[in-house]
Amino acid sequence: MISFEPLQITLIKKKISKMEFIEMTGVSSSTAARMWRDEYIAMRIIDHICNVLECDLSEVITHIPTPNYSRKLIDMTNGHDDKDQQ
Repeated sequence: MISFEPLQITLIKKKISKMEFIEMTGVSSSTAARMWRDEYIAMRIIDHICNVLECDLSEVITHIPTPNYSRKLIDMTNGHDDKDQQ
């Protein structure tokens, strides 16, 4: 799982409110809401946030290991593993 908790900490350290963050980065309020819920967003948006905030990726996201994670390659577009597509 990807968590945006580091972003929230970064915003607190830089004394930037969530509304100021939305204004300065230009991300939509729906994208911001997805981030606050630790949902996936496009990597180009994460890259843009790093550039605007002048920070490292680790100050925006972190990886939290998923317990009992299946190591099969999953097609993220439809949730099926590779065998299902053959």
